[in-house]
Amino acid sequence: MASGAVLVGSGPSLNPAELRELSGFPAVAFNRSFIAWTDWGFTPSYYACTNAATAELVVNDVESILAFEGLQQIWLHPLFRENAMARSDERVVFVAPAGTVFGVHDGVIGDYGNVGASSLQLLLSAGHTRVLLMGTDGRYRQRDGGPAVNHFRADYIPAGFSSNNPPRTEKWIDAVSDALKHGMELRMRAIGSALATIEGLEQDTASLDDTKAWLNGTDGVEA
Repeated sequence: MASGAVLVGSGPSLNPAELRELSGFPAVAFNRSFIAWTDWGFTPSYYACTNAATAELVVNDVESILAFEGLQQIWLHPLFRENAMARSDERVVFVAPAGTVFGVHDGVIGDYGNVGASSLQLLLSAGHTRVLLMGTDGRYRQRDGGPAVNHFRADYIPAGFSSNNPPRTEKWIDAVSDALKHGMELRMRAIGSALATIEGLEQDTASLDDTKAWLNGTDGVEA
């Protein structure tokens, strides 16, 4: 049975120190998070960039992403097919968000509005049923160029790009609901997150040792 996994969102609440403490667990990170992996001190097991708009920002960086050692599975939007290295890399699975069915089916995944919400089904496909969410703030301010105020690093969004139509969070509710129906257990460790009111998304306020035990499935087990 696979251990639990960490879903590393890109919001400002992301705590790098806690993330490093959890580096022994499989993790999925997204989009331009790779600019911080060296600072984190580890490479996530999984990477996903499945939305067309974000893929356009990242497609020229795909070779740098593929060069990181430690990546085991990589889910990419079909726009990345234009890159020969992506096409030939056995770790890469091309998927496009379309429809409402939770899961990975012939290159199609359920569309939950953003890659974080959509990644729950990806983690389940990799065998992970317990998932800890971190950095999933779900709060988006409009920005016209300038620093990436909606993310954990000011340079997360390349200079010159704006977010006049920022992502919405409503589909997170559907993603969590569908994940629970598929037997997943979810906790979130993200201070001030707009997702805190979602039913079934337990807020993780435990010590990191207790959180590790939960991810390992050893919580409640007597010594």
